[in-house]
Amino acid sequence: MAFSLIFLILKYEKAFSKSKFDIDEYHMMERFAHTVDDKLSAELLAAIKGKGAFRRFKDKVAGFGIEQDWCKFRDAKYKELAKDWCEANKAEYIDDL
Repeated sequence: MAFSLIFLILKYEKAFSKSKFDIDEYHMMERFAHTVDDKLSAELLAAIKGKGAFRRFKDKVAGFGIEQDWCKFRDAKYKELAKDWCEANKAEYIDDL
């Protein structure tokens, strides 16, 4: 049986977070911040410090007009995680992303 990558991400998100396949959006945001130019990077990295980091990051991304870049980056990381899980569990998958 082949698994849909979208199905795996949506259905098993909580299971991934309790394993080595941890979904860690904080580190995704941090890695994304290092992919943009220096000024934006500094502001994004500052935004993810402390309480309210996710909201501030989202607001900065929207303010800079880089929402599509963030979504593309985040979705690629989710896809990578789902593929790694399938490969580690010797599960066939359909690359539907």
